[in-house]
Amino acid sequence: MSESNRLVAIIFEVADLERSAALYLDGFGIDLHAGGDNESGMTAGSAGLTLRRQDPYLHFALYEAKTPQPSTMTQLAFMRTTWTPPMRT
Repeated sequence: MSESNRLVAIIFEVADLERSAALYLDGFGIDLHAGGDNESGMTAGSAGLTLRRQDPYLHFALYEAKTPQPSTMTQLAFMRTTWTPPMRT
């Protein structure tokens, strides 16, 4: 067994939520869905889209910026995990 840090959340604040969602769907195949307020630590009332995978867990979210200035807000979250290599038969 070995311990490692694993990426579990990626959160971007974007200037144009609709265009950004289209980019991630058309360019990368990431289908985002409407998320609830404060679902990922952003301030309540932010418009957002999210994707959550369970195995392995990953939370990916886009939130619309509250001002028209270029986006500067990004959040990454890591979690310490223990990994056991698969057994060979």
